[in-house]
Amino acid sequence: MSVNLKIGFNDNLITNSSYTKFLGLTMDCTLSWNNIDLLLKKFSIACQIIRNVKTYISAVALKIIFHAFFHSAMS
Repeated sequence: MSVNLKIGFNDNLITNSSYTKFLGLTMDCTLSWNNIDLLLKKFSIACQIIRNVKTYISAVALKIIFHAFFHSAMS
């Protein structure tokens, strides 16, 4: 069953979409989460890199590495 809702905010109509990307995962209109394996792989790689370099670089640099992986995963 399909329902066409018209929802607005500040006189702007919010468009319907059959899917959206959120935190690197694609959610469809049935609220199922696809591509979780891709996100888990990127997370695993990021953790391995951080684990290997944590004794050599600062905490700030570690956070930059972590965020670099997840900004690319979410785009």
